[in-house]
Amino acid sequence: MENSLKIIQDSVKHWYAPLILGLIFICTGIYCLFNTGEAYTFLSQVLAYSIMISGLIEILFLYGKIKEGSNWQWALVFGLTELAIGFILFRNPNIAFVYLSIVVAFMVLIRSLSAIGKSIELRTLGTKDWWVLSVLGVIGVIMAFILINNPKLAGMTVAFWIGLALIMLGLFSLFLSLKFRKIKKAAKKIPAELKNKWSTLNNEIKEKLNE
Repeated sequence: MENSLKIIQDSVKHWYAPLILGLIFICTGIYCLFNTGEAYTFLSQVLAYSIMISGLIEILFLYGKIKEGSNWQWALVFGLTELAIGFILFRNPNIAFVYLSIVVAFMVLIRSLSAIGKSIELRTLGTKDWWVLSVLGVIGVIMAFILINNPKLAGMTVAFWIGLALIMLGLFSLFLSLKFRKIKKAAKKIPAELKNKWSTLNNEIKEKLNE
């Protein structure tokens, strides 16, 4: 219960963050899908800039999460990981497709596992279509393993799978942002008295468990 209330109070305040990230991932993914024959160096640079921007956005919202006392650890992991990946691609635009697919797959895997975790949190809130985010997360995990287990796929094929994986990241980021926005609107309708009773009840439960 306490975690559910924490989501309502904290996570949904920045519901537009995953919306921005989702749009970035989808646009980059579509570019990869329709430009598989593009000069490899240029494609690598597009990925590098997109991933670094994504990491910067995560870190920009990090201060607010720490100040509010909400869960900020995953945001830090995402931000630093994506900044590192983007920097590696930026500094090594001619990196082999084999390594590029593994690097992107690692990023997709982390965010997909996070999506599955978020779907469970949405379920605790009573969101009926929580399973949609879970399914998208599972598909993301599958795509990540396809890239990891088949790093020697032909260049154009790797670009295609990277595009699909990024679009999948974008879809569950958009889905999550819409759910958070909906929860934020619903949370405003909860009376302050009821919120205080909820907090008091949670504190009493914690005290009993620690006896």
